[in-house]
Amino acid sequence: MNHFFNAQSALKRVVQLSVRLSEGGAAGVARNLANELESHGVESPFAYGYGPHGKDSPLAHRGETVRITSKATAAFNRLSYEYRGKDSSLLSSQANDNLAAEFEAADVIHLHILHSYFIGTETLFDLIKASGKPVVWTLHDQWIMTGRCAQPGTCRRWTTGCQTCPNLAAYPPARVDQAGRRWTERRRLISDLQASVPTAIVACADWLGDEAKLAGIDNVEVIKNSVDREFWDSATHATIAEPHTGPPRNLFICRDLRDANKVDWEFLERVAGNKGQSLTIVGDNAPGKPGNVEIIPSTNDRAELARIFRRHDRLIFTSDVDYYPLTIAEGLAAGIEVFAMDSRAAREFRGNPLLHILPSKESLADVLQLPHSPPDVALLDPARAYFDPARMTEEYLRLYARLVS
Repeated sequence: MNHFFNAQSALKRVVQLSVRLSEGGAAGVARNLANELESHGVESPFAYGYGPHGKDSPLAHRGETVRITSKATAAFNRLSYEYRGKDSSLLSSQANDNLAAEFEAADVIHLHILHSYFIGTETLFDLIKASGKPVVWTLHDQWIMTGRCAQPGTCRRWTTGCQTCPNLAAYPPARVDQAGRRWTERRRLISDLQASVPTAIVACADWLGDEAKLAGIDNVEVIKNSVDREFWDSATHATIAEPHTGPPRNLFICRDLRDANKVDWEFLERVAGNKGQSLTIVGDNAPGKPGNVEIIPSTNDRAELARIFRRHDRLIFTSDVDYYPLTIAEGLAAGIEVFAMDSRAAREFRGNPLLHILPSKESLADVLQLPHSPPDVALLDPARAYFDPARMTEEYLRLYARLVS
């Protein structure tokens, strides 16, 4: 224990690095961690690629941030990825110097999402190796395992080398199949990084860690995500007295309601037709408006999102493409029941008394027609305690301390 605290006291600066600062679950986790580290007296600047439409991130003014990728470079990287299967080595001298300076000043470099037209992997790893600083790389998807895409879905060709890609539309999309060549190259780069500096590979879910091990990536650890501090404080600021006993108030959340991998609009219309119930949908780009439905635009106000959760009794979750869905974590942290279609991601939360996993959308629809039975009040606080950001931060602090020692 003394060894841990001695090493932690030597930890002064951890740089977070990810393609986006304000968009996506991985960016949210990285921002959450950076903010928590700051509260522990550890500086944690955020180096990111670009914001919406290639511009600065709308959150760039919050805390210490460094933008790496210009709009022109991101556009060129996209072309490079589509035809060559990898980002270009293009990086302005100023961006190169800024990133090198960040790495030199850090005690630990924490990598998150490295794909999506951000920075050439060789360029990035060369800068890391030149700094000699230890690395934590948190996996939020499967990009590290494949030769091309980040979310292979049911495709298993990454286990044997991605010789040919059956779905060039899988994100990030490609026009020319270079997956086999890049699979070999990517593993060489990762092995070289691990041999050059102390490196810890961290999966955000048990099943993702198992997949990484199957891909031949050694010593994978698992640290599951928490919700962010602002959401947590708002969701838990008051003791839950008696749960709502009236008609069920259902909630569905997805930032982009056009995403067919996460949103089944016909299913939501069916739920909206349940008599004696209400349905609130939070998200943008709704393809319609079923009767008896309130549609709320997506929000970056975390406290407001927590209040939306707490005004409802049940969260509906139908996506089968997530890795460790923060929407489920947020629902459980807010103390409401979660009804999810079976998936490897939903199973990460098994054992939580507020979670109900159903084998199909048909069975999920049937259960949602039943009257609402409020959970036991005594279960609520224990059911949400795991998602406290202090838990995730403590686990990363221990990992950082081990690396710097």
